[in-house]
Amino acid sequence: MKTVFNSSELAHVWAHQTQDEGHSSSMSFRGSRLYSYGTCIAEFVTIREQRFVVVSSSSYSSTTNKHQNHMHSAISHKEKIYVEGDRGQPSLVPCYVRDGKAGMNKWGRELIKNCIADSARFLVSSEKRRVASTRDRDLAAAARALDDAKRLKEIFALRVIIPENAEGIAEAQKRVAKREAAAERKRQKARDKQLEEDVVKWLAGDGYTLYGLSRILFRVLEDDGSKMIETSKGARVPYAEGEKAFRFAIARKTKGWHRNGEQFMLGNYHLNVINNVGVVAGCHAMKWPEIEAFAKEQGWTK
Repeated sequence: MKTVFNSSELAHVWAHQTQDEGHSSSMSFRGSRLYSYGTCIAEFVTIREQRFVVVSSSSYSSTTNKHQNHMHSAISHKEKIYVEGDRGQPSLVPCYVRDGKAGMNKWGRELIKNCIADSARFLVSSEKRRVASTRDRDLAAAARALDDAKRLKEIFALRVIIPENAEGIAEAQKRVAKREAAAERKRQKARDKQLEEDVVKWLAGDGYTLYGLSRILFRVLEDDGSKMIETSKGARVPYAEGEKAFRFAIARKTKGWHRNGEQFMLGNYHLNVINNVGVVAGCHAMKWPEIEAFAKEQGWTK
């Protein structure tokens, strides 16, 4: 079993939970927990029979921030709960959660309490702001914190009282959203231009991942003397298994297929869905135009 990966691939292997451990030079996972330099940055937890990823919202070193980017890419399709993490922390879930339902409920109440406290803090801060835009930003943050508390209440199924939105928050949210949308359009235009250049470089063999790309691309490379297929999100599979998976998928394209009883492993990953749109494997939603173009390039089709 392969246990050494680059950081991007490691995040995908951990996210699929198909093996117990793996590591790169400074990133590793053991079971449900993902680490950067010994600090837990994410871990899986089951709450009321539903699987969530507990994610650290804290910022660390520049290298750990890169590890967090790989992690976010690998779990983009999963339900998440964000908590503050500490450097060197071995787990993001308190030890008392292992005590069962009582411990889980205690943790849920603590998370909700923190969200309500954050909301109150932003409300107090907004009252001190002299500039309307920053005042609106704090009010919007207060509203988001309350929304997080309400979501946690549903996740943990707790009977707790969540304060209603304070006066003026709704209007502030709209103004902030309008300004942020305009700024985001400007940033997206610049990102799109940069991404076009990055795609050309990536296909030529430069770079590890293509963050922000809406479609999944593929390239062929050598990894320790083995021919591999790498996706634009950084996952790698043996070349021969990739061709086998393509033929498996193309045969089920019309009728459709999903992982239920019959399973198909592709390297360290499970295929989840095959339909006339494309193929889904974890965080990878691969569309037929890109799949078939790559297959034709490799000589798998005429």
